[in-house]
Amino acid sequence: MSNSMIDHEHVRVLAWAGLQPRFGGPLRWWFDDGSTRADRILTEADAASVGAMLVAQNEAAFNDVHEWEDPHAPYEHASPLRDDWSAVAVLKALQHYVYHAFLDEDHDEWTSNEAGMFCSALSGSIVASVPGWDPTTWTPAVLRAAPGYDEAPLEINRSSSAP
Repeated sequence: MSNSMIDHEHVRVLAWAGLQPRFGGPLRWWFDDGSTRADRILTEADAASVGAMLVAQNEAAFNDVHEWEDPHAPYEHASPLRDDWSAVAVLKALQHYVYHAFLDEDHDEWTSNEAGMFCSALSGSIVASVPGWDPTTWTPAVLRAAPGYDEAPLEINRSSSAP
């Protein structure tokens, strides 16, 4: 539910974060608009158009909620004022953007919405870049060694020979 328009500096930070190698950049995402499935990779050359897309999504949600018809200030892309954003700070900025830019809090329509898919990919990329976040942490061997594994009330494929 959109309560306000996000400041363009906020959007610049999101576009910048998608380019940062420390956050898994350059970011790659896909979306399916119903007729075409498109894969995108964020580059410096198209960061401005991605920023404009994010602003347009926020404007559309804001206009819908507030029945706003007046034009908004056009997006002007630039580097963010700071470049020392932490992963947690960017994730919080992303969460704030999503709250204000999408009407469907369950994100059901995201696969057909490029801004939604960008946000989903950015979130996943940043989370995966956090030190200690390792997708191999929960291997079958780790699960089998967990206290209570044998008494677990769920069906687990115990035939895996993975370490």
